[in-house]
Amino acid sequence: MPNADDEARQALRLEDVLLQHERSQVALRESEDRWRLLFERNPMPMWIFDTDTLRFLAVNDAAVVQYGWSPSEFAAMTIKDIRPPEDLPALMDDLAESRTALHGGRVWRHRKKCGDVIQVEITAHTLRFEGRPGRLVLAHDVTGRVNATQALRASEARWEQLFAASATGIAAAGLDGVFASVNPAFCALVGRSQAQVLGCQMLSFTHPDDQPACQRELQRLGAGELDSFTIDKRYLHPDGRAVWARAAVTLTQGEAAARQFVAVVHDIDAEHRAQAALAASEERFRNVARATADAVWDWDVVTDTLWWSEGMQTLFGHDRSTLEPGLESWIRRIDPGDLAAVKAGFDAAVAGTDERWTAEYRFARADGSYASVADRGFMIRDKYGRALRMLGGISDLSAQRQAEQRLRQQAALLDAARDAIVVYGLDDRIAYWSRGAERLFGFTAEQAIGQQGPALLREGPTMAAHSRAEAMGRGEWAGVVQCRRQDGRAVMVDVRLTLLRDPAGKPEALLAIKTDVTERVALEAQLQQAQRLEAVGQLTGGIAHDFNNLLTVIQGNADLLAEQLADNPLLLPLAQMASTAAQRGAELTQRLLAFARKQPLQPQSVDAHQLLAGMDALLRRTLPEDIELERVRAAGLWPLLADPVQLESAVLNLVLNARDAMPQGGKITLETVNAWVDEHYAERHADVLPGQYVLVSVSDTGTGMSAAALARAFEPFFTTKGVGKGTGLGLSMVYGFAKQSRGHVTLYSELGHGTTARLYLPRANSASTAEPVEPAPAGDLRGNATVLVVEDDELVRRFATDLLRNLGYQVLTAENGNVALALLRERSDVELLFTDVVMPGGLNGRQLADAALLLQPKLKVLFTSGYTENAIVHHGRLDRGVHLLAKPYRAVDLARKVRAVLG
Repeated sequence: MPNADDEARQALRLEDVLLQHERSQVALRESEDRWRLLFERNPMPMWIFDTDTLRFLAVNDAAVVQYGWSPSEFAAMTIKDIRPPEDLPALMDDLAESRTALHGGRVWRHRKKCGDVIQVEITAHTLRFEGRPGRLVLAHDVTGRVNATQALRASEARWEQLFAASATGIAAAGLDGVFASVNPAFCALVGRSQAQVLGCQMLSFTHPDDQPACQRELQRLGAGELDSFTIDKRYLHPDGRAVWARAAVTLTQGEAAARQFVAVVHDIDAEHRAQAALAASEERFRNVARATADAVWDWDVVTDTLWWSEGMQTLFGHDRSTLEPGLESWIRRIDPGDLAAVKAGFDAAVAGTDERWTAEYRFARADGSYASVADRGFMIRDKYGRALRMLGGISDLSAQRQAEQRLRQQAALLDAARDAIVVYGLDDRIAYWSRGAERLFGFTAEQAIGQQGPALLREGPTMAAHSRAEAMGRGEWAGVVQCRRQDGRAVMVDVRLTLLRDPAGKPEALLAIKTDVTERVALEAQLQQAQRLEAVGQLTGGIAHDFNNLLTVIQGNADLLAEQLADNPLLLPLAQMASTAAQRGAELTQRLLAFARKQPLQPQSVDAHQLLAGMDALLRRTLPEDIELERVRAAGLWPLLADPVQLESAVLNLVLNARDAMPQGGKITLETVNAWVDEHYAERHADVLPGQYVLVSVSDTGTGMSAAALARAFEPFFTTKGVGKGTGLGLSMVYGFAKQSRGHVTLYSELGHGTTARLYLPRANSASTAEPVEPAPAGDLRGNATVLVVEDDELVRRFATDLLRNLGYQVLTAENGNVALALLRERSDVELLFTDVVMPGGLNGRQLADAALLLQPKLKVLFTSGYTENAIVHHGRLDRGVHLLAKPYRAVDLARKVRAVLG
């Protein structure tokens, strides 16, 4: 047993252990507090996340400021939430790689709460936090640094592209004069490859005669005596040619080792050769002036200096030494009666675009008499068409008079011609540009002459090359080409190219006669579409007629079976199903008839505002909640002339199409406004007449239509919807209704920008009234009158006969008009003629009715038809006083109509 001293010693040791433990806990807490304070107050954004769940375990204040989420929001997030959505697929790969890579610097894309994406350099360390495996992350925002680096790289890439793509030669050489870099244009200028140029001295390819001057200027530039210099010199091509060029040379700044000579070199070979040719030409001109008998003159437009040849004294007796030095020496000797016209023509020639000027007038001799002269001048212009110098000669009116008169007339005709007349050089540059070309394309002669024709008018390069090759090979070419005016508008041009040859038969130029056929092409396209739709409409009408005969029998018998099977729960649904199918077939044929313009319309004066207001509830029930319907009503709207029922159907079809084009919701705008169709619009739309219309437009903010779909939008059965989502007859019905109502319909659409359908209906006269509506008879539909049924379809004839007999009527039948007339001659007790409109045998329904009324004036007539024709419908409306029962009809429809007609 332990004694009391042992127990005391044990108690002291236990107390000492407890004291040491308490001190270690205090030290640990103090260490944790220092670490937490260092973590939370650190200016670098930091966080700790769980490596298993990826959840944030702790974030410091700097991270909250940089990313925008509060600490409580961070606590509910994972590190996936700060990565952009497009980076998430690669997140796990980044995390796997980060087990080693994150201990170094790594740039990742992070997303702030506001949605901005920043570039962040990451450093991470693995640790355990509150007993869980975690990772401490330091995130340094380096967005500015990354963006600056990327911008620098982009700038360098753009410079390299510009250097390589420049049409001007560029070369750089060190202070030792050795080429360090050259672009393709410079290589082309000197006729060598880049490998052949690099490493060579700057003067290697310079003509030996030009090298001393170039070397002297380079030395002065290198010594700092010059900032830059420009020199004209010759480069020697490998083929021995000397090519003139103008080199502008500068010296870059900076350290001596990095300084370079930079030369920008322009090819001026053509310009230099042109100057040499001009000098030779002037010398030849002086010699010609001495040899000719005419009074040759040379006028410098800029200095107003006029030189006369010896012919001035030979022809007119004027001593050249006594003549005024400028244009005054010519003007003062023109007869006062001719002066105004001659001066005006001369000034116009100088200011215009023509190269030649001619005039006939009276010119004073030294003895005071006047000579009738012909004056001819040739204008020298710069590449912009501005006059620099004019050379010409005055001769008396002789054998040349008639030819020169013809030239003046031709020049006047060229300017007056509506067609564009253009002359191209063999290099496709424009040499002549008529006033008609100015009117057609919008470019002045100053803007056009000297330009590449296909590039100026933006013709397709393939078409331009083909037409030019054809004209060069065959001597001519004709075709229609699309061009662009100066304002960017596309025009279709009928082009006729003719190859012009010099007296030796060598090709010299191409003459182009260009006619604007934009409207003609558009009208031809409209006509082709109208003819295509008209052909489809004719076919559609015939098919609908046959189908309606079949549907009449099916519909009627299905209704009768449904009545007789009312107590049979097994068979009644089958009869009802057949009736429903027949009704749908009838709706389909009705749409076909609307497109074919064979439906019987009853136009009347309609207030479009009132009609659309009445449809408002129906339209809003049809549209989902995410589609807004807005109506725009113009003040003072005219009444329009149309069948209100068919107009409602057309508007409903357009609204449904707009709805289907906005699966994600949007806005539909119904607008009604007065519209005037002028002659210009009617000329460009062959199917509309000028006049006053009421415009009903339906616009949506939907997906829009492509140009190909827009061209076929009115064709029956054409639809851009999925299988089973549309019949393709909605717009066809609207098209047929508009045409039959003597109106017009257009579609405007672009992919992604919605669609607008515009329905133009004619304005109604104040006297327009509605046709009286037949009241539906009430009560018993039976009767006992004698009815003559005339129908060429045996099934329809049998159906109508059986139905009328079941209602108590006495029924006679005939399969065509001739048989019916024979019966009417024998029977005087027939009270109602029930006849089809379209029948074989020589008589249609209307002709039969007219002949029958001559036999029996009190005879009632009821027409029926699967589609209408001009026999009973004229100008889109049912003839006054005509009763029509449209096929397919139901039994109750026939019964009610017969009772109504019999009165």
